[in-house]
Amino acid sequence: PAATCIAGATRLLGVVWGGAVVWLWLDTFEENREALLEPSGGRWLLVLPETSQKARLQALQVWAKLKVNAAGVAIEQGTTFFGTRVVEQVIEYGSSFWSKPLEKGVEVAAEA
Repeated sequence: PAATCIAGATRLLGVVWGGAVVWLWLDTFEENREALLEPSGGRWLLVLPETSQKARLQALQVWAKLKVNAAGVAIEQGTTFFGTRVVEQVIEYGSSFWSKPLEKGVEVAAEA
């Protein structure tokens, strides 16, 4: 019997709580109906100016960070690409001095 009373009371409390939440939501919507239903959404930003300013500042910070990171990646990739090309050419040029005498040495050894 005690569990039945508690179950009934919690159900009643849930219904009352749900109704209160819906009523508060509708009241808030009616207060800001004009701003919320405007097609351009321009006045929506005026409802929460402090939040809008914070969001704008965060967007600017993220954009600045993104630009810096993108530039860093571009520089790193470009340097890696051209750096490997230069290093490969230097190594090929240096090895050309070693390969020519060795070829002649192999030819002399083969003739003997």
